[in-house]
Amino acid sequence: MITAILIIVCILSSGFTGNIYKKLSDGSHSVSSSALMPSLWFFILGVLFTVIFAISPSKASYSLIPVAMVSGACIFLAAFILIESMKVNSLSISVILINLNFVFPVILSHIFLSEHARLIQIIGLALSVSVIVILNAIPSSDKKSLSGAIFIPLAASVANGLVNFCIKINGHNGGDENFFFAVMYFTAAISSVVVWLMLTIFKKEKIAPKISTRLLPFILLMALCNGVCFYMTSLLSLRMDATAQFTIVTSASILLSITVGVFFQKERLTSKSLMSMLFCAIAILCQCVGTA
Repeated sequence: MITAILIIVCILSSGFTGNIYKKLSDGSHSVSSSALMPSLWFFILGVLFTVIFAISPSKASYSLIPVAMVSGACIFLAAFILIESMKVNSLSISVILINLNFVFPVILSHIFLSEHARLIQIIGLALSVSVIVILNAIPSSDKKSLSGAIFIPLAASVANGLVNFCIKINGHNGGDENFFFAVMYFTAAISSVVVWLMLTIFKKEKIAPKISTRLLPFILLMALCNGVCFYMTSLLSLRMDATAQFTIVTSASILLSITVGVFFQKERLTSKSLMSMLFCAIAILCQCVGTA
């Protein structure tokens, strides 16, 4: 029962994240702005998890600080790249491609953490990957369009996948979640500011204008969804194997994101989106049967 609740909360928070990214992308008018914007919710989350850790009886896991820092750099890259991706891409394609991130922790967990999946789980995993690639990564005659629609969100998916794997490493080594996330989000905030400075100084980009106050509610909502999603991921890391955990969560997130996009952001429901939803549902069923 607890596992089911954790999965539902993780799916809801992950599913709505893609839609918030789209809102933030619409409000970003330069690359430097896309780099600086994530620092706000990363800093909020860093402070939050520091406070929670300070009042909790747990001890800091200093040996896992490098893992948390790598995770922080990767989560910044994922956020930065995804905001830029959605400037040249639709919400549906970006969200579907970014959710390929679940492949990486599954593969890395198999290699480094000795987690092995059953055949039907592998079939579900392969099915979800195949439909994402076939239906949404179709080559385009426009090289710029191809780069924006496919390669940019795929780069974000690699970064996000490494974040999930780092979180899983922390869980497997008994690291305190709150300390890990505090280090991770502060590293992400610092990375955000450093990249922003590099863009404004070395690339001679205009200094990002003040972030519009109309975006503040979405930034706060992003902090909530992002923090909850990754914290739930951490709690699930020892309850489920990587194949089931990430396939179920990400496939369900795709279903939710497409649904929200259609009803609230006037995204067009195409035959590709419908097929993606169908195959994601089958992939989830395979994982449920495989872990029953």
